[in-house]
Amino acid sequence: MAGNVKYIPPFLTDPSQIAAGIITADKITVTELSALSANMGTITAGTLAAGTVFAGTLSAASGTFGTITAGDISGVTISGSIITGGTVQTATTGQKIRMVASTATLPNQNPNSLMLVNSDGNSILSFGSTTNQIMVITPINNDQSALLIQNDPTLVSTQVMLSVNVQGGTSSAISALFENAGTGNTISASSSGSGDVINAIATGTGQVAEFIQNGGNTVAVTITQNKAATGLVINQNDTSQTIGISITTQGTGSALYATNVNSGNGQGIAQLYNQVGGTNPVLYLNQAAVTQTHFYMLIFFKTPSYSPTLWVSDGTTPNGNLTGSLGDLCLGGPLGSTWQCSGGTTWVQL
Repeated sequence: MAGNVKYIPPFLTDPSQIAAGIITADKITVTELSALSANMGTITAGTLAAGTVFAGTLSAASGTFGTITAGDISGVTISGSIITGGTVQTATTGQKIRMVASTATLPNQNPNSLMLVNSDGNSILSFGSTTNQIMVITPINNDQSALLIQNDPTLVSTQVMLSVNVQGGTSSAISALFENAGTGNTISASSSGSGDVINAIATGTGQVAEFIQNGGNTVAVTITQNKAATGLVINQNDTSQTIGISITTQGTGSALYATNVNSGNGQGIAQLYNQVGGTNPVLYLNQAAVTQTHFYMLIFFKTPSYSPTLWVSDGTTPNGNLTGSLGDLCLGGPLGSTWQCSGGTTWVQL
């Protein structure tokens, strides 16, 4: 009976009987690491392959990762060829730059756009976030400028600071549109150097400049010349029949008004100078509609004491037919005669 009893070493039933260092790694074989339960400490391996790795914090000096899915990724430097999707922003609160792949709110932002958001959550600069607008600048504070373009004062700049070019002969786009619903100037241009304040050139069929005043009794264009130079120069270089200045008025005011506040300039309010001569008149006046039946008011001379008018007839005698003032003249009467008004409808042929 005693010869059949097997001896069982104590360490097989009581692990505490196993001395440290007795069992080495070459004596352990398991199918899965899940068979072992232990704090692994630091694991050093040539290659570690796993279908899924769960970690509270995953830290690596370097590595190559095919796909990373995470709620938050924090790091000092993230380098990569392409980062696609989601939202990229420089901060969670305060002023920030935000780039989104899909529609965003607070403020509203279109997919695939870039926006500068201030600390109050307002868009002040956006690219592609507004339909049909590539870039939108929206100053929020009343002391902010929307756009400032300036060169380094130490440089001698030779290029155009701002260029707007509408290409294509069939294009109908406006090069620049300025609108002002307030009380300030729509455009204020000044020059402290020797160059022109505004030099506008049109090579197509459109207008060089158009000024529209839809407000109250205000001025559409004001030119102030503070130096001994010309305030406005128009060079019409086309040899065809073109117009240097065209003024159209639909109200009761004057199309052109000139005044002189310097009594000692000796130059006159207006100077008309014809450098060509020949058949070109110095002054061309065209009155398209009659002022009174058969008669056209061509020129009105205004002085404090005497204000005569120059009339032109269609060949009808003004005597008894035209109401004028003392001293008025009428050209183009019967047989091209000239008449002078004695008052009312009384005219005397000269």
